Amino acid sequence: MGGEPVLMIRVLIVDDSPTVRLTLQTILESDPQIKIVGYASNGREALDRAMQLRPDLITMDVLMPEMDGIDATRLIMTQCPTPIVVVTTHLSDPELEIGFQCVAGRRGSG
Repeated sequence: MGGEPVLMIRVLIVDDSPTVRLTLQTILESDPQIKIVGYASNGREALDRAMQLRPDLITMDVLMPEMDGIDATRLIMTQCPTPIVVVTTHLSDPELEIGFQCVAGRRGSG
């Protein structure tokens, strides 16, 4: 109330599903301190948008066409380090294993 500026958290949403992107947008924008600054539907777009928009946070799907979230995360962290939250709706064992490998910072051999 003392006139302190409210810092907005600028978020880039990365998911190949329009439904998931909209759901994440709705959830995140329910917080008045979060602003969605962009969207990407694959890893290549995510890298381009991260470089262009410089968000404070990125939500990243794991399985996407063209470039997956693991490779995109690796490139983003090399070229413009940004906190990334891995978000996936896939529940089968292979997808979970990929997600855990992503979080651990490594990718399995098969």
